Amino acid sequence: MKPRNRFEKAVAASNMKLSPVSPKAVEWAVRNTVSHIAFRTSGYKCTCGDCGHKSDYKGKGKYTRCPQCRHKLEVTDTLTRKRKESVYFSTIERIDGFHVQRVFRLSAITRKGIK
Repeated sequence: MKPRNRFEKAVAASNMKLSPVSPKAVEWAVRNTVSHIAFRTSGYKCTCGDCGHKSDYKGKGKYTRCPQCRHKLEVTDTLTRKRKESVYFSTIERIDGFHVQRVFRLSAITRKGIK
């Protein structure tokens, strides 16, 4: 889009000053928006979807904690070996008097036994 009036020219000039997405924001999005699951088979063997650690879990609760990475995991009884999930998150920053909201799509692919 070619800027035509004064406002559009100011917006186009401020686009050059956008900072890249901080690693801290991406880390927050991975920790808080993506669901963390534990794959549990019929033999009560649980595999952490985050670190790939395997352990036994015979409890009946929906949640457990990985003994290695200490993440809270949602227990899923399944024989599937991979899961794909997409979520959106946004950041807001102020540049030259404009409030800029940027929306990102985060795709997480979890495979059983792979970190």
